[in-house]
Amino acid sequence: MSTNNSRIGKAWTSRHGRTWRSGIAACTAASLALLPTGSAGAADVVVTLDRAFLERAVEDAITRTAIAAEPRLHWGHVSGRRVEITRKDQDSINIDLDLAFDVNNAPDPEVDVDVEVGFSCFYADPDVKLSVPRFDVDVNFPAWLAVATGGLSWVANHVVNVLVDKKLRSMDSVRQDVMRQVNAELGAVGFEFCPAFNVTSGANVQVEFGAGSECSPGQTKHRACPFTTQGSGYTDICVNGYWVRTGVCEPKAPPGGQQP
Repeated sequence: MSTNNSRIGKAWTSRHGRTWRSGIAACTAASLALLPTGSAGAADVVVTLDRAFLERAVEDAITRTAIAAEPRLHWGHVSGRRVEITRKDQDSINIDLDLAFDVNNAPDPEVDVDVEVGFSCFYADPDVKLSVPRFDVDVNFPAWLAVATGGLSWVANHVVNVLVDKKLRSMDSVRQDVMRQVNAELGAVGFEFCPAFNVTSGANVQVEFGAGSECSPGQTKHRACPFTTQGSGYTDICVNGYWVRTGVCEPKAPPGGQQP
């Protein structure tokens, strides 16, 4: 991985409003992984995904998935933002969606969706991962309408089913937008090690590349290849506080010497 955007010795802000803070202001994930522990450049390189970017990503994802699957579902008549993101904790955000559903000859019920999304990464497969520990959907009819009709419960069940069915596709779409943005800022594709995540009070998500706390310098872990494979096995090496995987396991040749 390489980049032509390296700038040494000062912090700078890109045209997208993302800020780097480091002695090495822009560099690849690969070069970050090789920085010795305690070096000036290893302190922190931060890509900030601002709240407005994340809200646009979520709005686009819901439009492309749930609303595309069910055209009667649409964004509600809101005076504020269709999607509102707030901070939950250090690595989680709350997302509030204001939607509505078309009903013939009756006011459209409001559809309020409240989602909790967590940011994480697994060292053996460095990537931004999104988890959804909470996904609540409320369909609200005017009280007089619910009493007068008594037959609109199918709307609530249908809307919930559509949104839940498209939940994973929606979140994966958001994750892909996040990865594209982070990779664009890094000038690289993919990570060599896991970043840390920090959600600010303003619901901006900071993706932090720097000295980690997953392991201690010099620490290693080795895992032999399974009996169906051959090779050196996998050795996880602690680099700058992060686990970096090395080694290989390949399928054994079947009888006769031919690879399957």
